[in-house]
Amino acid sequence: MKERAAVKKWMGAMVVFLLVGTWLAPSMVDARELARETFDNVAPAPGSEIVPGRDAKGKGWTHTSPGFAVDNPSFIDLPVSFDNTVRRGAISFDLQRKAGDAPTDYRSVFALKDPEGNNLLLFQVTWTSSFDPRFPAIALKGGHYYANSLGLWSPWIVLDREVPPGRWIHVDLTWDDDAKRYNLFVDGRPVDASPKLPDPTAGRILPDPREEINRDLASRNWPPMFFSRPFADLLSRTRLIRLGINSVPEAPGRGTSPLSNAVLSNFVVLVDELPKGLGKSAISSVTDDSFKVAGISGKLVGGDKVNVELVAGAGGKSSFDMGIVKGIPLS
Repeated sequence: MKERAAVKKWMGAMVVFLLVGTWLAPSMVDARELARETFDNVAPAPGSEIVPGRDAKGKGWTHTSPGFAVDNPSFIDLPVSFDNTVRRGAISFDLQRKAGDAPTDYRSVFALKDPEGNNLLLFQVTWTSSFDPRFPAIALKGGHYYANSLGLWSPWIVLDREVPPGRWIHVDLTWDDDAKRYNLFVDGRPVDASPKLPDPTAGRILPDPREEINRDLASRNWPPMFFSRPFADLLSRTRLIRLGINSVPEAPGRGTSPLSNAVLSNFVVLVDELPKGLGKSAISSVTDDSFKVAGISGKLVGGDKVNVELVAGAGGKSSFDMGIVKGIPLS
């Protein structure tokens, strides 16, 4: 039976309370799920709160501290152990942009940690990127990841859609080492996550600076500084997934960038398989420039193509009103 550990550090106390309980009833656990956190059995602690999740009866978790640095922060730990043979999988979760006066800087969603507590990979989100404040951005940090992730997801990713306050998005970070495919999907749509640098000062997308550094070193007959290693190499070192805070062993009892700009819900880690339906979201209806997909809603933008398939029952008819969809080609 899988277990989870929810760790809370209470304000003003140095005692760490470890709550251990079952993940789900055995009949509800998918054999391919390495970890799942639905926040159903997580008690709120000072600095965090349990709030409604994306699902009708589901729960979400968020920080209440708007500051960047927090003493004795609340967080949730999920002990994990990735088998060395795990070559593909996905880290998936729902995020809701918080309304009101929420922080605008990068805040931590999760971190993959080694046995010493160092960040192997830190996933952070801001809803207003410095490259284009209309769009959210994702930062993938961690010294090990930065040095060994050429060819994986870019450390700097700007999304291509606005996310207004209060809206939920579903995120899938997927990998397939054998096929050398490392993808990011938001609401089932692929996002360009290939290595590059969105430079707000230059106002354009620049090449990944790590590649230029390697080329310069090669011209001097020096060894490279950055490498492209399978994601399984990083996963094999991972012993813990920490949700909601950035923390390092050098500063015990202290954390930074708490997740107070978003609500986290339905956090799942799949191994040896990928979520179904990615990149194949079917639009069920279009009105003006808005679209509806099961569980998803948003806006079409120029360049999107909508394919309409008409199916009628025996003896019936089907039709589609092309109407006026602002600059969106329909076929």
